[in-house]
Amino acid sequence: MPADPPVVLGPEQPWKRLLAMIAFGAIGYVLLPLLLLLAVVQFGFHLWADRSNERITQLADAMKALLGAILDFLLYRSDHLPFPFNPFPESSVPGERFAFSPDIGAADAATEVPSAWQACLRHLGGCRAGEHTELRVADAVRADDTEALVAIGIRPWVLEGEAHIAFAARHAELNGLFVGTRWQGRAWLSALKGAPGAVNRRIRIQAHANPRHAVLIPLRVVVAAFDS
Repeated sequence: MPADPPVVLGPEQPWKRLLAMIAFGAIGYVLLPLLLLLAVVQFGFHLWADRSNERITQLADAMKALLGAILDFLLYRSDHLPFPFNPFPESSVPGERFAFSPDIGAADAATEVPSAWQACLRHLGGCRAGEHTELRVADAVRADDTEALVAIGIRPWVLEGEAHIAFAARHAELNGLFVGTRWQGRAWLSALKGAPGAVNRRIRIQAHANPRHAVLIPLRVVVAAFDS
């Protein structure tokens, strides 16, 4: 069935557009404080569970996408009326759309639409494991190349009898792999904390260094994300 044509208000309909701008301006005025409230809620989850809540992240992405569509309309960057006159806008995060979903299991790592933690791991897996090598992080993980991984703040680790991969929370080389992406700063760490089975521990990334805060993800989950 062909899609419905988009609903637009062009220059030839100034009064209708004015009314729509007033209405959607009011909606945008409400959305912004709600987003700030979600930030407070996420901080609460951070304090309670030491990780962000994936459902709150999805809701925030949807609200950001809707607010962006409203701003585009208000600023004459688009003549398309925002939702519900047109389809709900895609999330600002590439490859993701708003959906309330059940808890993500390890088997979901190969789904067609990646979640934030999956997309983050895919990016990391394609990065070079150091400036002076062509070896990719994903290949170093599969080969259990501890030396190459430790140099960039990553270390294989066994936790409660299961193989994990540890990612140092504060490591210059590891942070550098996300510069220029949507995960730069500490965003990558928040994304990885959403992976199934992710836990926080203080471990020695380097053999003789002081223990560091790290997020540990089961190896099977990491490899599945690399392969998806």
